[in-house]
Amino acid sequence: MTERPVPVPVIERAAAERPPLTWRPLRPADVPELHVLVAAAERADGERFPATVSDLEHELTAPAVDLERDTIAAEGVDGRLLGWGRLELRTGATWNRIHVFGDVHPDVRRHGLGTAVLGWAERAAGVLFDARAGELDPALPYILTAHASETAESRARLQERCGFSVVRYFNDMLRPLDQPIPERPLPDGYRFVAWSPELDPAFRETHNAAFADAWGAAHVDAERWNHEFADDPGFRPDLSLGVMAGDELVGYVMVGAWEGLTDDAGLQVAWLALVGVRREHRGRGVASAAIARTLHAIRDAGYATAGLDVDTENLGGASRLYEGLGFLPVKRLALRAKSVIGPGRAR
Repeated sequence: MTERPVPVPVIERAAAERPPLTWRPLRPADVPELHVLVAAAERADGERFPATVSDLEHELTAPAVDLERDTIAAEGVDGRLLGWGRLELRTGATWNRIHVFGDVHPDVRRHGLGTAVLGWAERAAGVLFDARAGELDPALPYILTAHASETAESRARLQERCGFSVVRYFNDMLRPLDQPIPERPLPDGYRFVAWSPELDPAFRETHNAAFADAWGAAHVDAERWNHEFADDPGFRPDLSLGVMAGDELVGYVMVGAWEGLTDDAGLQVAWLALVGVRREHRGRGVASAAIARTLHAIRDAGYATAGLDVDTENLGGASRLYEGLGFLPVKRLALRAKSVIGPGRAR
């Protein structure tokens, strides 16, 4: 994908068609009202795994988020939030990427709010890229991305109208644990270890090494890693494990149990949030052995279902691996992208 200037998309609407709004950054106190908005949007879009209040609190308190710079809210005259957006910088080996999250309340869709949020995102992305320029590789493209589940047709149409094109698909997968779990022993020379605070830096370093060659992967610093796992009440350290080869951690499975992730019976799913093996140790059965052991532990902990997500074009054959262990796709998500102008360039 080549870098090219793209004008901010604008759709003109008659003033009478637009609800009167106040545009401002999000505030921590907005979380309850933000959840009302997000829940309404997710119901309209047929989302399988709805966001919870704790999910939104967690997102807005992420260490690198500057609410003034990286968020926006559209507030109606009655105080309701009718639209919102949030930016997240994700640096990696593929591109300099900012991902935009956001929703518009179903009551006010098709009045230009979604276009306004994406227009803000493109302008604000330039500010964020400038602010974090020291973390970026200027030789890589500057990209804005957004996602939409296959059921969220209006969101997908909005993204495409605003110049975003599909670059990848991802699947959420579930695995019932009342079905037999295969035995997959570790190959000789490897051993399992439990996650521990002492080993946690090695888990993060192994994750960054394992995904260094993965399409679109983002480097995870210690602050973000801690926010996502050790400092998150949904993290299950007792179900997370690593694989050692000698004195080196070469593989890992990180597990969480988050409120909004439930199976068809409404029961909480244990989520394999991250699974990885260092490149030089792949193809030996390390990942399948680690996942099988994790599934046994999850079942023994009382969960009825395990889940994970996967890049459908993963060159390491992750989808085939997970399907061979009994996981089935239940939701498809499209990632769309558009090129934007990099730091220090005229906008």
